[in-house]
Formats: sequence, structure tokens, C-alpha cells
Amino acid sequence: MIIGIDPGATKPHTFAVCSLGKVLWITKSDDIYKINDLISSKADKVFIESQYLGVNANTLIKLAHATGELIGLCKLHGIPYEMVYPTSWMSHFGITTRKPKELTAYKWKKKHYQDIIDEAQKHTDIKIEDEDYAAALLICLFGVNKLDNS
Repeated sequence: MIIGIDPGATKPHTFAVCSLGKVLWITKSDDIYKINDLISSKADKVFIESQYLGVNANTLIKLAHATGELIGLCKLHGIPYEMVYPTSWMSHFGITTRKPKELTAYKWKKKHYQDIIDEAQKHTDIKIEDEDYAAALLICLFGVNKLDNS
């Protein structure tokens, strides 16, 4: 099984689990024991979003710690993992990452998140509740596609 992860710095990580190109389930958790069980018992390969690290030092540190925990669990259990840039999985699904000049930052962010949710919803019958679930799902499917084409 493939697991796609959207790491969270100030909120739980979001996980999508795929098998044979089909999304089986999506969940959020910040419980390290549950995350350990998920990775050690389900994963054949893990795709982790390589987060954009902005100028806020506190966010940078939290994201680095969160991603490091996930990488550490993969290494602990000998599970192969790959870091995926947001621009890679988004462009794969035709989601633009450039803000149109006519939109404010707020309106762009809202539209961008909705584009991600809409694209994810095309690929599953699971109700997509927010952008984190959508991102994890698309990261997972990006990984499945990448493995199928290698």
C-alpha cells in the first residue's frame, strides 16, 4: 500500500492510504503511536509532502520536526519514502500554483484550496472535508502514478 502524507506543524498530519490506485481511507492524527502503527503495518512506500518553508522561524522549526518524525518512522521500519514538492503533485493534476494578478492573496488562497479539494473529489467517493485531506489524497495518487510509470 502507498501512503501519502501532508505533514502538519500546528495541526495533525493527514494520511491517505491507497492500494491498486484506489483510495482506501483518509485520516488525521498527531498521535505518534497511531502514526507508527499506520506506517509500520500498512506502508509499502510513503510519499511525504516537502513543505514550503516560509519566513516564520517557528513554523520552519515545527515543520522540520514534524517531517523528521515521519522520516524517522519510515527509516525505523525500513519503509522506503520519498519527499514530494507541492508543485510536483499539483502540476501533475493540473492545479496551478501561480496567483493571478487580479486576485487578492485571501481570494487566491481560498480558490486554490477549493481547486485542490475539487480535484481530489474527482478521484474518490470519500467525502473530502478540507484541503489537508485533499492534499494527502493527491500526494498518495501522485505516488501511485509515479510508481506505475517507473
